[in-house]
Parts: sequence; C-alpha cells; structure tokens
Amino acid sequence: MNLEYYIKKNNIKTKVTRGRYISLNIAPNGQITLKHPSKISKSTLMSFLIEKEQWIEEKKKNIIRNFPQKLEFIDGEIIPIFGNSLRIQLSTDHSITEKNITFKNSKSKTAKLKNAKKYLIKLLEQETKPWIKFYTNEMKTKVNTVRIKVMKSLWGSCSSENKISLNLSLIHCPLFVIKYIIVHELSHTIEHNHSAKFWKIVSEHCANFKEAEKWLKTEGKYIIYYLN
Repeated sequence: MNLEYYIKKNNIKTKVTRGRYISLNIAPNGQITLKHPSKISKSTLMSFLIEKEQWIEEKKKNIIRNFPQKLEFIDGEIIPIFGNSLRIQLSTDHSITEKNITFKNSKSKTAKLKNAKKYLIKLLEQETKPWIKFYTNEMKTKVNTVRIKVMKSLWGSCSSENKISLNLSLIHCPLFVIKYIIVHELSHTIEHNHSAKFWKIVSEHCANFKEAEKWLKTEGKYIIYYLN
C-alpha cells in the first residue's frame, strides 16, 4: 500500500524529528501523529504503521470511551472556570458569580457559541493581562502581541518575533496552571527552545511548574477539547 495514501486515509499527521527512532502519538481527540527521522525509507514507515495497526485501534477505542463531550452552552450545563465548577445559565447578557456563569442566549446555535467564546476570551484576558505584565517586568523581557484563541493541541505558543498565543481552554484551568503557561511562553521570549537554560528560567519564576505540568498531563488533556 502507498504510504501517502495510507496516511491520508487514516488522517495521520507526520512530524520529522532529530531523534533516531520512529514513534506514534495518539492525542485525546484521536489525532494520530507519526514522528520519524528525516532519513528513513517510506517502506520502513509503512511497515511500522502496519505493525502498529492493532495497537492504534485499541487506543482509539479507549479514547472514544473516555473522550469528553464538547460544551454546548445550555442551561444547567457545568463548566469549569479557573478551576471552579460553575452552572451555566442563559439570559439576555453575560455575567458571572461564585456559582453561576450566564451567557447571552441566541436563537442560532452558532451565534450562541460565538458569543459565549467571546465572553470567555474577555474573562481570560482580564485574568491574564496583569500577570503577563507582572512576569514581563520580573523577567525583564518584551512581548509584541498576546492573542487568545481556540487551540487544539497547544496550551500556548511563542513565535520568533515574541508574539504569544494562549489557548482559550486555559479559562478552565486553575490559576497556578495559567501562571505557569504564561511563564513558560515568556521564557521562550528569552530562550526559544526547551534547553536546560530554558527550564532554569521557568523554575526561577514558577517554583511549582512541575505540579502544573502534572495537572496538564492528567486533567488538562481532557478539558483542552471542551471548546473545540
């Protein structure tokens, strides 16, 4: 079977790495990523995928059983906001209390989802802007732009031009996790890699970064898809 056809048919993403080995990763949403060195034959990659077919199917079945439902923004639905579970209410405008969050209702489901995400972006901006300013000053670095958007696999990113993107799904995370992601991305404005120097910068400004990383791997891997 042709490798390109097999990859397209099974919706497999490919990523060239500096490592020597081939590996497969299946994200909580079922996305399969094939990682491999640049100098490797197509026949070797094809053989690897065929050998892993049963493993892939078993993983995908388990994901289907545990994959969380997307938020529908309906009355009574529970949504985590900054780590606290709030009950959704629909009304004529947006608001938030200790127990409830109210979203503007609309006859159109598309409009309702769009309005809800706009409000969540506003809430996350209000929470993150002061911390971005604080850590930027503390780390003596500079950020050109900060954008909040829905991202499927990353919690944040930083370009070579120091343009930072934050995942809207951070709205569901506890504050200590949000602070960690901010520090993580700001550290990339100083060190654009994941070297020992980079992690030293992170640890200097976020002592509990390992705890935040653990939370993202156990809890975050599910909630990252609530808004996708």
